Amino acid sequence: MDPPRARLDDRMVGFISAQEMVFVTAARGGRTACRGVPGFVQAPSRRLITWPEPRVSPISGPVRLLFLDLLRERTGLHVSGTASVVAFAPPHLASPAGAPAQASPDAACWVRVRVDQAWFADQGPLA
Repeated sequence: MDPPRARLDDRMVGFISAQEMVFVTAARGGRTACRGVPGFVQAPSRRLITWPEPRVSPISGPVRLLFLDLLRERTGLHVSGTASVVAFAPPHLASPAGAPAQASPDAACWVRVRVDQAWFADQGPLA
């Protein structure tokens, strides 16, 4: 396991942008999985993760995110932070490479997570 970092590094940003799902656990007891095409979750800065939600989301306050890749990298990226909900507007956030954020046409809001800690829990190569 990597030591926790206070911000995302290059590997983490690339890993997030390749994922189709993120598991979310809120401190207030809510759990959910959010899905989309690769790139639906964006890291517009080293301290911010965001994705469009199709319904007004109850996700707010302290959260833990889990991104899993059990086939290629065989690892999980854990992120703890604070979530907030922002009213939906056409994609105005940009990825670090300057590409517009992916947004579903039925998005109702953006979930934004301010990163407090992030770390990989590598499982090693497949046997």
